[in-house]
Amino acid sequence: VSSKKASAAETKRRPVLSLKTAPREVKIRIKALKTEAKHLKKYGVTIALQQPQGMATWTAALQGARKELGVKGFKPAKKGSRLYRKAKEINERLMRRRRVQAKRAAGA
Repeated sequence: VSSKKASAAETKRRPVLSLKTAPREVKIRIKALKTEAKHLKKYGVTIALQQPQGMATWTAALQGARKELGVKGFKPAKKGSRLYRKAKEINERLMRRRRVQAKRAAGA
């Protein structure tokens, strides 16, 4: 541990991306979404709901892979590992099922 005091730049909190400071393309993309397709975070940031939904399938796949392989505790899913390959396989199945359900809903 260094006895040097941390500078203000090191301890400064990183700002959250907001529509005020976001690049023009991001503003247009988020503003163009319908109200049901976007979500206001607690810091005042507007995000597209698609972002967290896409992550949900990977999280579910990783949990399923951990259960199937009997992994307990912290185990990172590094590329090439058994856990990663199993999670990727489950994720592909989930995504395929999701696409089929979306097609059925669009056709009905």
